[in-house]
Amino acid sequence: MLEITINPFEAYDEAQERFITLDRPVTLRLEHSLLSISKWESKYCKSYIDDKTPKTYAEELDYFRCMTINSGVDPIAYLGLTKEQVIKIQNYISTPQTATTVTKVGNAKSKHMGGERLTSELIYYWLTCYQIPFQPTEKWHLSRLLALVEVCNAKNQPEKKMSYGQQLQKYSSLNKARRAKLHSKG
Repeated sequence: MLEITINPFEAYDEAQERFITLDRPVTLRLEHSLLSISKWESKYCKSYIDDKTPKTYAEELDYFRCMTINSGVDPIAYLGLTKEQVIKIQNYISTPQTATTVTKVGNAKSKHMGGERLTSELIYYWLTCYQIPFQPTEKWHLSRLLALVEVCNAKNQPEKKMSYGQQLQKYSSLNKARRAKLHSKG
């Protein structure tokens, strides 16, 4: 979770031709989660993660609203975010939030990430397939949740069969070790 405090401010809203004021500090408690992405995608009907077009500033601010887990936040408060605070939120979104890494063999891609557009519904599908409960994982930091899905995927892969040459090499080394143990010349 990330906490950001927005200080009181006064600004002019050109669209509505009026002054807007935030008269007290507001603290935002933010979570970059599957739940927040789901809320944002339901409004914009496009992928938050895979969308190749840059998000508008309004879309980005709206995502910050979707990330907010404390209630009763004045919508005007988001207009008072400083450039530094926006960068801090963006850094929080892109931080891994997990120690887990999944090693890929060769050029192998995860069956999950190959070719499909990553949306909240697809992630919910993966949770269902791996019998991962939505509660509490849909509130985890998204990178942590995706790491869990990748671990489930890796652990559910069938063992890779050895080639004939690899089998011969394995049997040869086993025989060599047995001969050494039994002091046999074979």
